[in-house]
Amino acid sequence: MAATSEGARRGRPRDPDIEDRVYDAAASLYSQAGWHGFRVDTLARQSGVGKDAIYRRWSDRVQLLAHVLVARSLFFDDIDTGDTRGDLTLVADLYIAHLTGPYGNLLHQVLTDRVHYPEVREASDGYYRTLVLAGRRIGRRALRRGDVPSTAAATLMIDMIIGGIQNHIVTTPRELRTQMQARLPQFRDNLVNAAITGVNASSSR
Repeated sequence: MAATSEGARRGRPRDPDIEDRVYDAAASLYSQAGWHGFRVDTLARQSGVGKDAIYRRWSDRVQLLAHVLVARSLFFDDIDTGDTRGDLTLVADLYIAHLTGPYGNLLHQVLTDRVHYPEVREASDGYYRTLVLAGRRIGRRALRRGDVPSTAAATLMIDMIIGGIQNHIVTTPRELRTQMQARLPQFRDNLVNAAITGVNASSSR
């Protein structure tokens, strides 16, 4: 019987950082190039991870993008701080962190590509469904706590906060971004107040 080395029997050691490397490179690539440029060969070059290793973990680009959205963009499946204002503030902080972070353009690309590519809709439907359901849970808890009237459209608060943050950050000119970022905590608090006050006011009409 031929001798076999210990290393050969065990095979190549698993790289514990491989998923992070792929997620970072994939989020960056998709943010810049969208679905059209989201190619595994390009991703392999940019991540330093071989195509075979990528395909061992993700069956195709659709599955990979679905995982990237959870790993590198805005994501929460449940938020319960015990207080509606705290819940909304945490949602706002998470979205601000995403939009001002290194992959802030990722969701913008996804929203654009969902219009044109069924593969992107397939990859992102579950992601958005999770966020919507989490937002509904926040709204239902607000109703149960009595923080908003029983007639209120409580989930409208999430839409107001997400939309307000996106508009504020995306439309701010580059030369004003430093000042904008310094004022984001105050903007967040004002937006959360406006969302709660607005939902309460609209339900009383």
